[in-house]
Amino acid sequence: MHNDGSIRAAWKHSRHVLVIQQHGLAHYLAITPALATLAEALPRTRLTLLTTASVAPAARLHPALSAVWVFDPFLPIAEGAASLAGDAEHGVPAIDGAMIFAPAETRAAAVEHTATELRTALSLTRIAALGTTPVGGVSTLVAPNSRSQHEVARALDLVAGLGCQPDESDLMLEIPMEASAVLFDRLTTMHVLQDQPVIVIAPRAERSYPTAQWITSLRQITQRQAATLVVDGTPAGTRLAGAMPAVLRNQVIVMPATSPFADRAALLESADVVVTDDVAIAQLAAAVKSSVVWLNDHTWQSTHLFPWRVPYVELVHPDFCTRCDTQRHPFGEHCPNAVQPSHIVTAVHTLLNESSRPLDLPAAQHDESLLSAAGFAGVL
Repeated sequence: MHNDGSIRAAWKHSRHVLVIQQHGLAHYLAITPALATLAEALPRTRLTLLTTASVAPAARLHPALSAVWVFDPFLPIAEGAASLAGDAEHGVPAIDGAMIFAPAETRAAAVEHTATELRTALSLTRIAALGTTPVGGVSTLVAPNSRSQHEVARALDLVAGLGCQPDESDLMLEIPMEASAVLFDRLTTMHVLQDQPVIVIAPRAERSYPTAQWITSLRQITQRQAATLVVDGTPAGTRLAGAMPAVLRNQVIVMPATSPFADRAALLESADVVVTDDVAIAQLAAAVKSSVVWLNDHTWQSTHLFPWRVPYVELVHPDFCTRCDTQRHPFGEHCPNAVQPSHIVTAVHTLLNESSRPLDLPAAQHDESLLSAAGFAGVL
């Protein structure tokens, strides 16, 4: 992978590095290759992740992390980190380094402020961050803060600045065998046909694609494709299932609403195609190597958080929303309501049958305003 001599001397002998990632699941998954690279380069170093409560269940499935701490949103990050460090089990080495993974849209001043606070609260001598200005008095690595890269590439740039060059850049999520076994038993009990593809529908919790259009999409998929349709057991999925007419409801499997995160990840891993309007689920599906149909209404995510290294179709509409309910999606962003169910159906069919070819909508259903992309993306 690399020679130990290439690792920056300041980091080579670190005993305990605090990794800070305070954003959502999609952003966390984007740093998982960097975490694996760091762990391989520094095998004697303890890595602790400080993250949000929503990310913690996924982070606990990363083998490179020794511990996952959840920060208190009511405390400054550095103060919360110092408190958790003080409560760490006996024998854990003191934190002697920190890495800050912040998305490209984060203001440099905010990153530098966090770094300064960490230096003071934890008496750190080394900090690594994607930023623009070193923090005074600290051996700080400042990696280029490119705004035109995928978040995976930006995170790998940060660890590369320490001399840690990756062999692989795949997202990392280790699903427990028990979760996969539970899912297999559940699908067997539900009489899922093993010779049919599995299509998982995972609607976003808030500002989701309209329920009526989801239902039309599901109905058209069942008419066109011999497949098993599974609706994710989240509250959003349960609401969607509850709105379905009885005939369609009998053709769809709805997962239990209380499934833990590992079971949900196992479900996505079992899918041939995942259909979602949630960037976090799109990235989670990519982490378990499932193809993705992604309804995207954020132009920023098209460059920085597209499904990494899997076949995917991104469905966006170039018309900016001016009249819709802004509680459904951000004002001034692309309008997801304009993506038609027929586009989703064609995208699913494309990925199931010709995943290596670009999406070509049938002439009768083609909408010249629809932008789409298909194929492998994000390969370094």
